Amino acid sequence: MFCIALSISSKPESSRGLRRFPLEQGAVLVCINLPLLAAGFLVSIGLWRYGGAVPALWEDGLPVRFAGWGLAWLLVPGLVYFIVWACGWYLAHDRTSPYRNAGYVICLAGAGAVLAVSLEAALAFAPATVVQLMPLASARMLAWPAIPMLTVALLIGAAALALERRLGRCRFPADVSRAELLEGFSHFACAIGALAVGTLLLLAGLALLPDPQQHPILNNAIALSTFGMPLMMTLFSVTMTLMIGLIGRLYSDASREWWSRQGAWSSIFSIGWVIMFGVAFFAAPLLHWAWLTYEPIANAGTAAGWLVMTIIGLKAGSGSATGAPGSNCAKRELAARLAPYFFTVGVFMLLSTLVQASVAMPDVRCPKPISLPCVYAAHANATLATDGATLLLAFALFLGAALLLGWRVDINKFSLYMLYRNRLVRAYFGASSGTRKPHPFTGFDPEDDPQLADMADQRPYHIVNTALNLVSGEELAWQTRKAASFAFTPRYCGFEMPLMPAQGPKQGLRDAQRGAYRPTREYASKSGAGDDDAKVRLGMAVAMSGAAASPNMGTHSSPPLNFLMTMFNVRLGRWCPNPRKAVWTHSSPGIGLFSLIAELFGMTNADANYVYLSDGGHFENLGIYELVRRRCRLIVAVDVASDRGMAFEDLGNAIRKCATDLHVNVEIDVSKMDLLPSTSLCGASCAVGTVRYSHVDAGGVDGTLLYIKPAIVGSENADVLNYRKAHPDYPHQSTADQWFNEAQFESYRALGYHITKAALAAAAAASERADGSHDVAKLCAHLMGAHGLVAAPVPTPQPPGSRDEFR
Repeated sequence: MFCIALSISSKPESSRGLRRFPLEQGAVLVCINLPLLAAGFLVSIGLWRYGGAVPALWEDGLPVRFAGWGLAWLLVPGLVYFIVWACGWYLAHDRTSPYRNAGYVICLAGAGAVLAVSLEAALAFAPATVVQLMPLASARMLAWPAIPMLTVALLIGAAALALERRLGRCRFPADVSRAELLEGFSHFACAIGALAVGTLLLLAGLALLPDPQQHPILNNAIALSTFGMPLMMTLFSVTMTLMIGLIGRLYSDASREWWSRQGAWSSIFSIGWVIMFGVAFFAAPLLHWAWLTYEPIANAGTAAGWLVMTIIGLKAGSGSATGAPGSNCAKRELAARLAPYFFTVGVFMLLSTLVQASVAMPDVRCPKPISLPCVYAAHANATLATDGATLLLAFALFLGAALLLGWRVDINKFSLYMLYRNRLVRAYFGASSGTRKPHPFTGFDPEDDPQLADMADQRPYHIVNTALNLVSGEELAWQTRKAASFAFTPRYCGFEMPLMPAQGPKQGLRDAQRGAYRPTREYASKSGAGDDDAKVRLGMAVAMSGAAASPNMGTHSSPPLNFLMTMFNVRLGRWCPNPRKAVWTHSSPGIGLFSLIAELFGMTNADANYVYLSDGGHFENLGIYELVRRRCRLIVAVDVASDRGMAFEDLGNAIRKCATDLHVNVEIDVSKMDLLPSTSLCGASCAVGTVRYSHVDAGGVDGTLLYIKPAIVGSENADVLNYRKAHPDYPHQSTADQWFNEAQFESYRALGYHITKAALAAAAAASERADGSHDVAKLCAHLMGAHGLVAAPVPTPQPPGSRDEFR
């Protein structure tokens, strides 16, 4: 409670001095929530044995303790709470008033008062506990008069300090204002009432708990571990809510917001606690009871249904149609949403049963018909009879196995990523290698995959885009996209997230956290002995850029689907070192277990040592974003997404992200490319737009965007038109079709050649120089003129090697 008062009363930038408590979420969780949960668990241990025994306590003299002045014990929790709260509130900031020393001494006296009252309460209600710590005589002497006398002495000293300042020559303003005193008094009265009610609720709850003599199965260590802490946290939340409500308007909105967020985290921890212990102690008995109760054919049918549902959901979640806008696959979407929950429940029940059978095999001897309480009693008795050494050994073995496998089984090598990468290299890079010498059996040649850094002088200059997944990122502005752009080039690899508004004195740190770029030749270059996956190779970058089926998929990420796909190793993405961290030269995580857990539960972010990279389309599918960042004068974007309705989703997404992050507007009219209702053909297969660099860069020259989209306009050759009539989906067939035949492949090639020639041939001829090269400014001007747009002014020629020439 002291830390709560410090946290609520501290401010990021206070006019009254330096703050005393770190306000970051991590500090609140570590210094407040976790100790609060530990306190709830310890208190539940002390009170659980009295479950159902309050009537006996009442007969044993509880009314006598609350008779007369003894009723004041109900007010003690509120008094202790207020003293601790007031001290925390006062110490939240450095005081500048000359009375501050007196205030500090009063806080010290308050600590003595809390200690004396707590010790007196322990002597009155739990003397057996006190005996375990010290002799009763010593405890009584400390409770009265030793600690109270010390408290009074401190109060007298504080009064003397305050009086000395008051009688001085200078009159100083009061350390605590009249309004603060009024608020404090209201807080005190409401705390007294709310915590008295909370104490009565606690006694009533204990009376409602099952009697341990009559219900030993429902009132044992298992029940205590599972429900004790959550029940105490619920009581705490109810009491605090009542107190805040009683304080009413005197309680600030900022304080109420703090309590709301803290309560949300406490609820998350409590629910997670119940689920974790519930699975550990109650899932195995339930599965065992079902196995003993129902016929084998019914159990086999249930298991088969679970497997079929899991497979359907896995296939639906990794398919290209799922999640696509306008896709007519409601059943597929439903399967992809429900299957992860079915799978998760089933796998946790199986794991719970495995652990139960490995550590404490139950001896079930129940009369027929077999009841669930009887099976649970057998499991509970076996669990409670297990000694601590056995549990510790089992825990060490399971943890050791997980760490060993996480250390030796590389998280990147043992996934679909490597299979996907090797086959991409063989299919595309190997096909263009004239000196290829493949292995006679596997068909792979290690020389097919060049290092990306060796291509620095090659033209065109490669920029391979991937998506840095931010599924658990804290920045609210990125909660929809859940990803950032991560680029691989022959010279540098890294990312740079957009600059967010300034937020106080830590803005410099936030700027540094936006990202970093590292030399490609050194990035991810260190690995273990014999590891051939070190250094960035072109195949590595291309495989990540096309890793569409991944547990974390940017804006398409779903935590349940993350779990399902990770468990079945449907992982085309890759874990790469974070360029911001000191490990940026290492190729893979040393122990992949922690990265796998982050992938399993969707906890990927840009602050870890290793980041998860997947398909660049999970952020921006056309590659325009990184070209606009580099101020490219001419951008040619080919949109080959399956888009029969001509919705231009990828183009719209790229334009929005460029405007939002880079503040560069892209103006392009694609209305002529739309479908013609009369012929079902498209009006055009390309469009030209303007990239407004001049709106951001003083004196900047606007760029030109040539947007090409596969479309049938009617002027194509006979073979292309013939294939379109035979296959109405062409040229927007699903990418799920990975088995193109000769006619299909040739039709796409011919259409691409026809569209590109129609879009660029005239402009290329008009801009060609005598040496065969092309004048990019004239090329852009011709494209703009051909589409009825005003060309950007031709920039002043710059010397070779300049930044623009390189681009």
